[in-house]
Amino acid sequence: MTGKELRELVNKGMNPIVEFTESVEEIEERFDKGMRAYVTKVSYPDNSDCVEVTFEERDFSEYNKNIEKPNWYNNDTEKYDLKFSETKNALNYKGVISFYEMENEELCNFQIVENKSLKLFSEYQNSNEQILYVKWLENIVLGLK
Repeated sequence: MTGKELRELVNKGMNPIVEFTESVEEIEERFDKGMRAYVTKVSYPDNSDCVEVTFEERDFSEYNKNIEKPNWYNNDTEKYDLKFSETKNALNYKGVISFYEMENEELCNFQIVENKSLKLFSEYQNSNEQILYVKWLENIVLGLK
């Protein structure tokens, strides 16, 4: 999936769960390989071949704490032996962070996690209905009553 395709997916109402790959550790110090988050927004910055991807990880905070690597500097030990959740930065962290991906290249810093929501969204896309995803879901729920 490219950055552009991800943007189209999110603009249609889907907030996919992603799992970060090892390469994310080179561009973003908050996430480590295996951590998860929702993609909540994908936008185009001015005059760029990139998309800005916004992630929300609050629902995964406990899951992510178990995966965190101790790669933050500790003034007391003078070593990189702190996990992010043990730092002062964590006190002000709201669980939302953004970084850039190339618009027309395959995503490399994370991959979408297959789940039931994504499969349901695929059904919506295949239905070719000209309504928003939320309305499509409402129609299904109302049909069950």
